[in-house]
Amino acid sequence: MREERDAIKTIEGWRDPRRVREYLREGPDHSGRFLFNVGNGCPQRKVARLFFVFHGRILGWFAVAGIEKRTAELSLEYARQYSPPYFKAAKFLFICARPFHFIRERVFYEGFRGWRYFDFETYRNSLDAKVRI
Repeated sequence: MREERDAIKTIEGWRDPRRVREYLREGPDHSGRFLFNVGNGCPQRKVARLFFVFHGRILGWFAVAGIEKRTAELSLEYARQYSPPYFKAAKFLFICARPFHFIRERVFYEGFRGWRYFDFETYRNSLDAKVRI
């Protein structure tokens, strides 16, 4: 059986910080369901939590309800959450549920493209997490 892991993604830095926090708190359409691109390959391990980096800081995480292959129905829901200029094609999506769990402590992480597996409990005690470069 595959062990559960956490994953981490970056929120684009050009977005308005107030709107990002509001979106994470309230959601796109009050359905309580959030969709985020995984990419063209399905993760090999089950993902339990999806953390988010914004402007070099880890904001918090969502519980991952599942990873689904994009269907026509999911594509429409995704398009409603993200207007067409920011719509990115991917074969798989992280399906996350409310609430977003904000992290009070300052944990730094350099932004990147895509997503990666992540161990928050180990990382938070590292020097990289405590010092912003």
